[in-house]
Amino acid sequence: MSSRLVPKQMMHLSETHPDVYRDLMAGHHVIRRSQRFWAGLSCDLTIEQTLMCSLKSSGGLTRGRGMGELQRLVWLLSMPSCAAVNQWMVSFTHGDSNTEHHKDLTEARQRKDDKDTSTIVTYVLQRNPFETEGHQLVCIATGLTSDTSANVDSAKVIGHRILQTMTGHAVSAVSFKKKEEAVTMSTKPTVKIGGERVSIDPQLLFQRLLHVAGGDLSKLQDIFQHELTALPSSFFDDSGFMRESSKHLLAKHLWDASEGCKQEMLRTKDVHYILDGGSLIHQLSWLRGTSYTHLAERYVEYVKNSYPHATVVFDGYFGGPSTKDMAHVQRRTLPGRDVQFTPDMLLSEKKEEFLCNTTNKQRFIHLVGNCFEENGIPVQHAQGDADCVIVQVALQSAVEYTTYVVGEDTDLLILLLFHVKSDMKDVFFSSSKASTTRLWDIRSTQSRLGPNVCKNILFAHAFSGCDTTSRPFSVGKCVPVKRLQKKNKLFENSAKVFLQTNSDHQMIAETGEKLLVDIYKGNDGDTLDKLRLVKYHEKVFTGSKQVQPKVLPPTSAAAKYHSYRVFYQVQEWACLSTSLELMLEEWGFQLQRGQLLPVHTDIPPAPEELMNIIRCGCTTDCSSQRCSCRKVGLSCTTACGQCRGISCLNSMLPMDEEEEETNI
Repeated sequence: MSSRLVPKQMMHLSETHPDVYRDLMAGHHVIRRSQRFWAGLSCDLTIEQTLMCSLKSSGGLTRGRGMGELQRLVWLLSMPSCAAVNQWMVSFTHGDSNTEHHKDLTEARQRKDDKDTSTIVTYVLQRNPFETEGHQLVCIATGLTSDTSANVDSAKVIGHRILQTMTGHAVSAVSFKKKEEAVTMSTKPTVKIGGERVSIDPQLLFQRLLHVAGGDLSKLQDIFQHELTALPSSFFDDSGFMRESSKHLLAKHLWDASEGCKQEMLRTKDVHYILDGGSLIHQLSWLRGTSYTHLAERYVEYVKNSYPHATVVFDGYFGGPSTKDMAHVQRRTLPGRDVQFTPDMLLSEKKEEFLCNTTNKQRFIHLVGNCFEENGIPVQHAQGDADCVIVQVALQSAVEYTTYVVGEDTDLLILLLFHVKSDMKDVFFSSSKASTTRLWDIRSTQSRLGPNVCKNILFAHAFSGCDTTSRPFSVGKCVPVKRLQKKNKLFENSAKVFLQTNSDHQMIAETGEKLLVDIYKGNDGDTLDKLRLVKYHEKVFTGSKQVQPKVLPPTSAAAKYHSYRVFYQVQEWACLSTSLELMLEEWGFQLQRGQLLPVHTDIPPAPEELMNIIRCGCTTDCSSQRCSCRKVGLSCTTACGQCRGISCLNSMLPMDEEEEETNI
């Protein structure tokens, strides 16, 4: 608002303050302290550097002297005398500068400028800002790409449009609508209210919807068929990502249950090693200043010395959309920009930042792979995720040779436990980290776990959360395996349904819902929608904190798509194929902006009649009962159309909530 008022006031300065206008036009708006180049400063900067700096420095008003009228008067009137004393002290100590040249013109400064310019040019050459197809916004530093809704690059046009709407109106009558603002690269979950996408806190939305519904039991039964949040919070976090599972806990449980394997890794000519290239890339440290070719040669030397008779299998990142697209984005903890490197170019990036970018990683994999092949080390490049290819190569090797699979992913262990047959040679699974001493004898582990666990372990792993499926909130990773160890008939029969290739959508959805009802300790015949209301009442009557929506079971609609994704993943693992004939769009995934993302649900967050009254569109101060929020006893929030919960008399104070998760 001030950006509009100040220029308007300045346009009438000649009429309102003619003396100030004359001084400005005479050039008195710039203050010069010396005759050197670029020594002039505008009045406001001079005030900031002198008055405000001394105000907040030692001896200033903000350092204990007080801000009363008397203190301000004494401090201001003493400044000329203090300035004179300061100038005398500078002259006496010869601390003043008598150079006639500005520091930007010195040879040292010019050399530094040349060096900095060269660094910037090299940085930009390695990160082409125009390489992305389409017209999305791209951050040169991080490589993050916006979606089509982001229009912050048109901020000037949007600003002029807003200024036009302000013309001719009083300041008190001007209001800004959210849909007219520039859209940034935001990842906050939104809900659709009255045809408009609104960002709102999931916990706040849940509380407001329940408040509006009141204590009517029949109405509560209806609304609990909806998630009451922007996303199914039992399967997805507040940022929209699938809840990650702790796969290492499953590996630890299986290790303890099978009593592990104490055998040392063999290194003879009759042993073949199958190496996970994704884990291998992270084994060596990278030293800046070395060439990429020299770095690839170090990997060759490492493999030859550590794993004779090895085959390396690398992931593929350009085989099209993958069901692991969300997992790749979720694990991208550091920004990684495309680096246009050549084999002879010197390394200037940190390994973690370089490998976070899939384009960099794929190009480096091809460089290392070619170097392996030139030195007689077999290499295979998967079209997508390499887990299935690694296990395929291991099974082929195990027909004639003792085989070691070396990697870090628990998925490899699960696949080996399912696929290794009794008529094969010994197969082992080992960590690629020197600090980890676990060496799995697959056949021995199968014997100790029992056939019931091993033949159903793919389902147990996928249903409790993996890279392509969500972990239900508060459900432990090892719950399905423990049920299988106890020979739970419901889990055994459910696993058979998910392993059958001819299971239809209805069968998968019903089976998955029965399992979740059992996991969340419901009764036979209960549905998830009914169980949600029961669990909500239990937590209200027994708990001392507000009920968070993520602690409740998911809705039947959300659980259905979770079961679809589990079925697809189980079929992919069972067939050891990443190109099933199943249509991904029919099994819980949707293609968005070139990525395969999970479908959340197929019903709205809440009934339409409730969504329309959980926020107001008041243009006044929300002080009357005409405000829909005040009418139902709610405070206005940032989701409200005009007031945003800030500039009204019905706003609310922010509250901090603690997150609590208890494994079932």
